[in-house]
This record gives sequence, structure tokens and C-alpha cells, in this order.
Amino acid sequence: MVIFGLWGSFRYIQSVMPAHLEKTVGSIAYDICTKKRGRARFLLSLSTLSFVIYTLIPLPFWPFDARFMQSFLLTTILAFVILIPAIFVFFLGRKALGKESESPKSFRKVIDFGIYSKIRHPQLLGEILLLYFFAVLFNSIFLLAFTTLFWVPMYLAWCHFEEKDLLLRYGDDYANYMTRTKKLIPFIF
Repeated sequence: MVIFGLWGSFRYIQSVMPAHLEKTVGSIAYDICTKKRGRARFLLSLSTLSFVIYTLIPLPFWPFDARFMQSFLLTTILAFVILIPAIFVFFLGRKALGKESESPKSFRKVIDFGIYSKIRHPQLLGEILLLYFFAVLFNSIFLLAFTTLFWVPMYLAWCHFEEKDLLLRYGDDYANYMTRTKKLIPFIF
């Protein structure tokens, strides 16, 4: 889980920085970043699969495999309360961004409509919430802690590097957009 997560995260960070790469390799940087994003998604999918497999077959010697809720019904309801906004936010972001989410282009303008008028990284927020969904659904303190201590900082790093590149690509337009919106949570952060 950790190895695929770190390796996939490294590839993902590389994939969200085409403007930086363009300085050294020219316009093919966007094609290179598209390929890196595909590899990153594969590795991150393996990490997520490991995450789910662990919940189904936990390590027998792991001391932190305690459950945080006793009620299966309450855990399931809470999990789906998390899942619904996760899917909603992720797909609103995906729809507004279109193909740019898989294949970055140099000629696009700053997307600042729809959900992007409130937050800059709705897809990442949706993915974070999805990880919390799994942790709560499987009632695992380990997965809850792992998401909070490993994945959330990783996603924040992704946001940081992506925004550095977007500032390089779009300049003042993106800087102004950053002042009007929050990173992940509307009106808060």
C-alpha cells in the first residue's frame, strides 16, 4: 500500500507539472505528462486495491486493527454519508475539467466555473473522501489513521505541486483565481 502509494504519488506529481517540463523538452512535455498520469493512476489504483484488500484480510499480528464503532448499521450509514458527497464532488470536478484531467493541454484557460468557482481541487477532495468512506465502511482505526497521516498529506503535496505548475502556465489569471477560491473545502481551506 505504501510503496505503490509513494511511487504513484511521485509519478502523479511529475504528471501535473507539464509547464515546468516544457522548459526543458518543449511542447512534447504535455504528452509525456499524459503518459506519466496514466502510470500514476495505475500505481495509485494498486495502492487503493491494497487498501481495500487489507480491510478484507487484515494482518493478524497488527495491533491497531481495532474497530471504532460497534454498530454495523451506524458505520454503514456514516460511510454512505461520506460516499455521496465524495462521488458528487469528484464527478462535478471531472465534468468541468473534461479531458484535461487525464491529458493536460497548454492552450486551456483557467477553469473557474461550476464547482471550480468554489474550490480548486474537487477531484482530489472526492478521492480523499472516498478513502475515508472505505475506512469507515470497514470500521478500521488503522485505515482511518493511515488515510489521515499518509494520504491527506500526500494529496496536499499534490495540490502544492499542481498549483506551482498552474501558476507557471496561467500566471496572474491563476493567482487571481487562487484569491477567489479555497483549495479543498469551500469557505474554509
